[in-house]
Amino acid sequence: MDVEAAVERIATGDFDGDGWTDVLVARMIFQSPESFGIDVLLGDGTGLRMATSRLFGDTPPELTHPAAVVVEDFNGDGVDDVFVADTGMDAHPFPGAQNTLLLSIPGGGVADTTGGLPQQHDQSHDAAAGDVDLDGDLDLFVANLSGGGVPPQIWVNDGHGAFTVSDLLPPAQSDLTRNWYTAAVFADPDGDGDLDLVLGHGDPGRDSQLLANDGTGSYSRHPSDLPPTPLGDRDLVLDIEAVDLDGDHLDDLVVVSTHTDYTGHHLQALISNGDGTFTD
Repeated sequence: MDVEAAVERIATGDFDGDGWTDVLVARMIFQSPESFGIDVLLGDGTGLRMATSRLFGDTPPELTHPAAVVVEDFNGDGVDDVFVADTGMDAHPFPGAQNTLLLSIPGGGVADTTGGLPQQHDQSHDAAAGDVDLDGDLDLFVANLSGGGVPPQIWVNDGHGAFTVSDLLPPAQSDLTRNWYTAAVFADPDGDGDLDLVLGHGDPGRDSQLLANDGTGSYSRHPSDLPPTPLGDRDLVLDIEAVDLDGDHLDDLVVVSTHTDYTGHHLQALISNGDGTFTD
């Protein structure tokens, strides 16, 4: 490992399908253009063993600024896969970076299948996985900021872990001059069985939003925004998680916010009212 690079993200999953928990480690240097190879440690029931070279040889996938790691079964084989949202260099001119996809392959291996993603240098700050069109596979929402000039997008899965950009978002949510987001999660706060999309704003003075799913994966903005945080107009959302906090079988939200200069923080519990609105 390169000692000057800090560990930015750690994710766990069973990446080789042997029933033991494995660990993925992603590193970076803040505001640097330098990229660093990921490391994968495989569990065997007695501990963890470094397996990066065995899985990828001398050229593991490299990341510049791993902002989010999503562990899900994207190719439908019952084994965990990994999507990494890469912000790229977090400094002017904010060039963005290519996101990364690692899929499980037969025999307990892991392959770099980034070629199955849209090939674009976007400034991805977060990502969320969910079956937006109810076709049995997991799609992705990628929360892109303005760097790279690529707007927020929903990527549709072909069922085998290859993704294409869709037109499922409303025009305003695909327009970087009007909206961008630093956090996102799929949730079912109205209990209708499809996944709505909750977006945490990353731009001062704007509101976090719920996009309602019409049951086919096409989204429209709910008329009510999420309740604001007490941090005022200088806040941005760091993370959102969906969880049923009150046992009514509707997804509620836990929202973490900070000031735009990353000082101070606030934690919200937003309880679903069952109609796409929430009570703080």
